[in-house]
Amino acid sequence: MGLKYKQRPLLFQNQQGKKFVEAQDRWGPALQSPGLGRGAAYGDYDNDGDLDVVINNLDGAPTLLRNDGGNRRSWIIVQCEGTRSNRSAIGTRLV
Repeated sequence: MGLKYKQRPLLFQNQQGKKFVEAQDRWGPALQSPGLGRGAAYGDYDNDGDLDVVINNLDGAPTLLRNDGGNRRSWIIVQCEGTRSNRSAIGTRLV
């Protein structure tokens, strides 16, 4: 018995550093059907202070998993720019 080409998506949630449990059923229809997820990127897609996930699907549209869990964090956006020769502000330190 071999594996099917498209497989059931899996998403695991950390349980306070003690174990991981499957959590894909809580993320709605985006993770309910078999697919070909081949990579993921993590970041704050909607600028609300929490981590969101974008999954790259082979031969399909990407899947966006927005984290709207209510755990809002404080955040700040900083754009550093040098004044003379270091216009990219490489090596900038925020204190």
